[in-house]
Amino acid sequence: EGAALLAGLHRTDPPFRLPDQGGRHRLTRSLESLMHARIRTSEARFLVKLGTLLAERAAAESTDRPRLVHGDWHLGQMGCCRRTNQWRLIDIDDLGLGDPAWDLGRPAGFWAAGLLGDDAWDQFLNNYREEGGPGVPVGGDSWRSLDLPARCAVFVAATRLVLEPDVAGDGDVRALLAQSQPGPGNLYPTYSIIYAQGECPGPLYLVEFGTVHICLLTSNGRRQITSFCYAGDIFGLED
Repeated sequence: EGAALLAGLHRTDPPFRLPDQGGRHRLTRSLESLMHARIRTSEARFLVKLGTLLAERAAAESTDRPRLVHGDWHLGQMGCCRRTNQWRLIDIDDLGLGDPAWDLGRPAGFWAAGLLGDDAWDQFLNNYREEGGPGVPVGGDSWRSLDLPARCAVFVAATRLVLEPDVAGDGDVRALLAQSQPGPGNLYPTYSIIYAQGECPGPLYLVEFGTVHICLLTSNGRRQITSFCYAGDIFGLED
């Protein structure tokens, strides 16, 4: 039901001009709240770095044809009408124009974090496609459209535990915070390739020490260094 409702919303032409909305705006608000809170824990400091990187990447992406989006969709944003026994989208305070893939970011992020089963995610995504949802390609790899929205949705949810300690008992929120923190370290030899241009997105990386070169392979086969990452920097969202 949720997939069908979202697909129907995303296919609908807006009846009048609406403000820009969607996951990018929620990301910005969460990051600003975290920075203004001035919480000095290691989790908060890392989340600020991560949120800044995600916000820069989100700002660099453009939506050629914005669609009608819910702006804050999850399974709790559905209600069943007793009179018609039909499900409806609710809490449309963030309704506006944006990239429909960002409405799929939360279930995609929960699935990537291991909090949503493969069968449930596959059914949701397949139903969304069957209903003509424009947020992902009709066939092929959907994750190139969902990777950034999913990462941002996990970041937004994880900041809840840092900003609202009273939700510490929420297992899902704590699990998302854990997913947003650095994992075990790896030591890479000098001049080794961590990942190659064109590979599917994987984990983000936090530089503990040393220097990482971000390179671009040009059409004539030459390697062009586009940026450097030093201790404390995060990378892994490059195309």
